[in-house]
Amino acid sequence: MRYYVVLLLLACFFSCIKQKEIDYIAYYHQKNEANFYIINANFDSAQIVFEDIFQKYSKHFYKDIHNACLCAIELEEYDKALQYSKKLVLQGYEIEDFEKYYFDNFRNSSYWYKFEEEYPKLRKRYLKKLNNKLRNRYYELFLKDQKAAKYWGICNRDSLYKVYYNNAKLLHSLYKKNGLPDFLRNKDTLNLKYWAPFRHYFGMKNIIKNSDELRNSYEQINFDSLDWKNILLRELHRGNLTPEFYSQVVSYHDPKQSFGKCAIRLNFKTEKVELFTPLPEDKANWVNKNRYEIGLMPYIEINSDVLKSTWYAYYPFKKIKEAYLKCDTCKTDHDYFELLARVEKETEMKYANQDILNGFLLDNFRGLKERWLVNIKEYKLNLKGNDSCSKPK
Repeated sequence: MRYYVVLLLLACFFSCIKQKEIDYIAYYHQKNEANFYIINANFDSAQIVFEDIFQKYSKHFYKDIHNACLCAIELEEYDKALQYSKKLVLQGYEIEDFEKYYFDNFRNSSYWYKFEEEYPKLRKRYLKKLNNKLRNRYYELFLKDQKAAKYWGICNRDSLYKVYYNNAKLLHSLYKKNGLPDFLRNKDTLNLKYWAPFRHYFGMKNIIKNSDELRNSYEQINFDSLDWKNILLRELHRGNLTPEFYSQVVSYHDPKQSFGKCAIRLNFKTEKVELFTPLPEDKANWVNKNRYEIGLMPYIEINSDVLKSTWYAYYPFKKIKEAYLKCDTCKTDHDYFELLARVEKETEMKYANQDILNGFLLDNFRGLKERWLVNIKEYKLNLKGNDSCSKPK
């Protein structure tokens, strides 16, 4: 009888633990908040946010620890920088990673000697946790995926899809046995290699789903049996992968994808560079709601500060206007566009290779190409009939 009572108590105990499982969506939102503070050089406020989430949540992503460490260095709080640096080693950093210029002040402090003393043991602890046999399995899957992707458009689609689906099945078997790999939170070369097969699997699934012809041709592929979308969403809530990982893989090749795309609005009247999603208002609201629900930053004007991490922070509005006014040879729209492109390129090249945010690891918006030009008519550029370039008033 006592045996069954103990079993019952244990069942209740583990049931309570399961019910109290922490949801990490708030973690991602707080991380976004800290990153905005960093972009605006408010390192003290960013540090407070990081300290809060590190206390409340047991799992952390190496980029967040990295950013917290750099905040501590900016604030000359080298005791905190030491603690964060030790955590970084336990999440994959090697001594060479601390040779970057943005760690200089920490290396020149007395705390660096303490770090050097403890580094070998910390590195050994990290290596001891690695499952090299399992890592090799993931790497082999990645090689198969890349070999298939290399022949996209050349060899038979069925052969490629077979590789993508079989890789997804193998990943599913590994997941059932081991869960998601810890390296998804660490600084590890396998992060992108693990990401790639998922991207191709969901790309295949979305292409088939959105084509009546292909859907009928591939009825034998049972996507529901793997249930990867729900699995990844569940693991996102558990803090085992990032919202960026989830959103980018599940929406690949899906024209109706739920998380939208961002664009840049160049407002020549206010001389502001703004972030937005180029969709009708109702669809944009739907996209931003979906983004917020998984911990992503919504694409709205108030979040335009993220563009301070790109050359757009130095967009040459005044130079362009001055160039227009001085251009005696500009007669056509094409002439003005060429002039605008030339002045833009000079600014872009000036800042292209600069680390504008001094080593902080933030979302990369440098590659944004879709731009909408607003109110540029007022500066001698006639966009009549070119609605694709100008947001209607």
